[in-house]
Amino acid sequence: MPDGFACAAHVGLTADGVSRLYFSVGTSVFRYTPADQRVVPVSSGFAFVGGHTNTLTLDAFGNLWVGDDTTDGALNFTGRLWRIPAASLASIP
Repeated sequence: MPDGFACAAHVGLTADGVSRLYFSVGTSVFRYTPADQRVVPVSSGFAFVGGHTNTLTLDAFGNLWVGDDTTDGALNFTGRLWRIPAASLASIP
């Protein structure tokens, strides 16, 4: 399905279980709302490992957890874990 992100591998995907999907492309995380087919940026500056599944999940409180790796998968145990608070996500139009 064309999504406007040509030649970019989606390396993380999660849903809130109600109405929104979150996905990562390149160095950024986006939110997609199927009802109006709107894509909005959530955050950027991540180091996702291309071609691999990276952590992207929502917890029970609505916080978005993002995992990345500055070594691009070259070294073990070098990943980072980021939390984007639910309140920050709620403030995104």
